[in-house]
Amino acid sequence: MYRSSVARLEALPRPIRIVLAIATAWAVVILAGSYLYWVAEGRPGTPQEFRDRVADAGLDVRWLNSGPTAGQGTTLNECDDPILVTIDDRQGELWVTSDLGREPLTPQAIERIVECG
Repeated sequence: MYRSSVARLEALPRPIRIVLAIATAWAVVILAGSYLYWVAEGRPGTPQEFRDRVADAGLDVRWLNSGPTAGQGTTLNECDDPILVTIDDRQGELWVTSDLGREPLTPQAIERIVECG
């Protein structure tokens, strides 16, 4: 089977083989870079684990996007108005950014964010 695959590749015109080799090398570089970035970030969890941490902190967010260490979404204030928030993990601590500024995600910060102004 290996020989037939190699024979099929050798039957392709040289420019196509070059393009295939470049595409394969590019894919390997992207995958290796992604793995190295993941390791350098301390092997963060999944986006769902991040969302669960935010929910456990007491902030109900309708997520627009999120990754394993940050995300953006909306929450409702006491007047049912949507508030845009960005939440990120900085060295194990959750931080929230809203119209009120950037601060650690604490119960007091959540009260300020959802307060009807």
